[in-house]
Amino acid sequence: MGENKKIKNTRKKIVFWKNLSCLSFFIFSLVLIFSSILVYNHFFNNSLKSSEGKTALNTEKKKEKCPDCLPRLLDGKLVKSGQENLYPLAIIIDNHTEARPSFGLSQASLVYETEAEGQITRFLAFFDSGEKIKKIGPVRSARPYFLDWARGLSALLVHCGGSPSALARLAQNDLINLNEFYYSNYFWRSSNKKSPHNIFTSSTKINQYLKNRGLEERKILPWKFKEKNSGKAPKVKHKKININFHNQDYNVSWKYRENSGSYLRFLGEKKHLDGGKKEIRAHNLIIQYTDFEILDEKLRLNIKTLGRGEAIICQDGICRKGFWKKDSPRTRTRYYYKNGEEVKFNSGTTWIEVMRNSYKNDNIFTTN
Repeated sequence: MGENKKIKNTRKKIVFWKNLSCLSFFIFSLVLIFSSILVYNHFFNNSLKSSEGKTALNTEKKKEKCPDCLPRLLDGKLVKSGQENLYPLAIIIDNHTEARPSFGLSQASLVYETEAEGQITRFLAFFDSGEKIKKIGPVRSARPYFLDWARGLSALLVHCGGSPSALARLAQNDLINLNEFYYSNYFWRSSNKKSPHNIFTSSTKINQYLKNRGLEERKILPWKFKEKNSGKAPKVKHKKININFHNQDYNVSWKYRENSGSYLRFLGEKKHLDGGKKEIRAHNLIIQYTDFEILDEKLRLNIKTLGRGEAIICQDGICRKGFWKKDSPRTRTRYYYKNGEEVKFNSGTTWIEVMRNSYKNDNIFTTN
């Protein structure tokens, strides 16, 4: 009996120590797990802070890469000193359905879009001569209203012929222009397109013309540009803007993208890509209303460019009513809000949609 009792006690002790060992191992495991979590969080947070610090540092480094940069007069973009006031190029670009896709539009600093004849639109695209653009066009003929807009920026007008009134004005005024009819060596004709939608040029060819003419710098009066806004972004009100030229093949829309702070262009329902397969975007969008008058049986137009008229100014997802003003062909068109305050533009590309006064009642805004 005594031995049995000892055996029982021994067994109890063994069970007790086994249980104690299991409990100790369980507690140790818990401590190890929690310690691992704490260590992981410590290193993860430090890594995240380090990553954020590196991002901020990289941002600062990017700013420091060009400490002497200045806003470019044409579009407000920061460029190296000495590059801020290069000769602007104003190139008339085709938008006929048989001419598409157009080349170079994604790299333009400023674009006017309006009707040529028969509710077919055409572009007057402004480029800084310092940009490298391999292919621009198709280049088309001049109209008097294009001359007024180009002259306001003292730009070189690049075109292929023109209406009788446009050519007469070019012969009479001091607007420097490059006409393919007389200087074909600065252009080429593509075999992939039918005439007259097959004329192209490049920044290299146009810069060679500027060099041959001794044209290096042209003083322009810039618009006002915003400083980078570090405050809270305004609430987006107008996500989509419809531009209805009353011709299904030429109606466009612009959709605001908050992540980039820019408007993405759509031609019909499809994203509008230029010939380089690049998206066409704008950081400022203006709808400029004015008087249109049909001049002849070929439906050539007289478009009022001087004086004052209504405008809608769209930036950062918000559109506001205002007006445009241009005092003479030599002065630049300027834009104002209804209270008379001059518009400050975002740096980057601006598109100006010039439309008939009779289109003012069109519903241009949608919120989707």
